[in-house]
Amino acid sequence: MSSAQIKSSLKAARDAISKKDFPKALDHSRKVLAFDPANYNAHVFAGVSFLNLGQLSDSENAYRQAVAVNPANPLAWQGLANLFERKEDLHGLKEASIALAEIYAQKHVYLNE
Repeated sequence: MSSAQIKSSLKAARDAISKKDFPKALDHSRKVLAFDPANYNAHVFAGVSFLNLGQLSDSENAYRQAVAVNPANPLAWQGLANLFERKEDLHGLKEASIALAEIYAQKHVYLNE
């Protein structure tokens, strides 16, 4: 899979999510991950898709893989916060909220330097 094909599959996944076609979004995400297992956006799109398909454990795994790739990007943490809120998992929600607060605090520090 070329760089252009990865970009095209990610765009297709994003478009499918916007149309609420989560099985299609998941398919595109999996294609990217088969070629590039460390693709942050593909993990996030898989997390969104799994969440909306009711596959909460798979959603958490996808979001956590995205966090492992780039812990400073808030998208996966936001996804985890949504997931934990849906599951009413206060411990997980606390973890995600603290991570998001730290990310935003770092951005604020850098913006004010």
